[in-house]
Amino acid sequence: MTREQRERIFLPFEQVGDSSRRSEGTGLGLAISQKIVAMMGSKLFVESTPGVGSTFWFDLDLPESCTHFEPEPNTVISMERIIGYQGEKRKILVVDDRWENCAVITKMLEQSGFELVEASNGKEGLEKAIEVQPHLIIADLMMPVMDGFEMTRQLRQLPEFQTTTVIATSASVFEGDRQKSRESGCNDFLPKPIQIEELFHKIEKSLNLIWIFDDNTKTRFEELGDESNHFTEVISTDMAIPPSKELISLYEALQIGDFKGVEDAAMQFKQLGAEYIPFATMILALADEFDDEKIMQLIKPYLSELGE
Repeated sequence: MTREQRERIFLPFEQVGDSSRRSEGTGLGLAISQKIVAMMGSKLFVESTPGVGSTFWFDLDLPESCTHFEPEPNTVISMERIIGYQGEKRKILVVDDRWENCAVITKMLEQSGFELVEASNGKEGLEKAIEVQPHLIIADLMMPVMDGFEMTRQLRQLPEFQTTTVIATSASVFEGDRQKSRESGCNDFLPKPIQIEELFHKIEKSLNLIWIFDDNTKTRFEELGDESNHFTEVISTDMAIPPSKELISLYEALQIGDFKGVEDAAMQFKQLGAEYIPFATMILALADEFDDEKIMQLIKPYLSELGE
């Protein structure tokens, strides 16, 4: 930013720089942040080099907290119990120029059995939609190259996308943007940051889904504790286990501590059939806890025929 731009960025509704590269929003973030920091007795500073980047910072003197926070039991969202849905596999296209936004949505939905496709702008989203024919599209409104408004308008001109549900997402607080999204052809709207329960509710409504819940998975983990022998027994009697040859990739990932590989293997189990979804869900839950020993104890009996 230039010196003149640095003086303007803390004013309400101001955004500077190349309009094609601007982030979504209304230009209120820095103005509000400056006031909040001022209320705490400090000031928000900025250093910027044109064509290189900018650094923002503030200094605060804060007392050490002695309060220990314990989350309420009811804050665990019920959607964590979803392990799939009835019927054919659905494809969802996520269009967002922020990779972190795509990653959050993709991870949430892949674990529930959806096939996810990503695009980083409206032009790419249009091309991907034509290529993969998704059942549902989740599109950011503010993107470079082509925004979500124009992408949806062009999609609606194609016969095959006349009835495809498009859910718009944006951090904008203005009703005008929501109205504009409806006029461009979007069916629904999700404000950012996206709330998982609201996302699943809109997907359920849009695709007429019936969710498959597993009410017992978490309870089993809590009840069994470290009794690994009991844990294996419950799995072997209550759940379908993938064939030994399908467990090889999971075993190899565990051997080198590759938890991304463990998650990928668990997602593959879900693709094998609905009967393996509970087992895959347990593996994913243990992977979230980085509990490689318990996962190994679970699968070892089923690797015996391979000599493991």
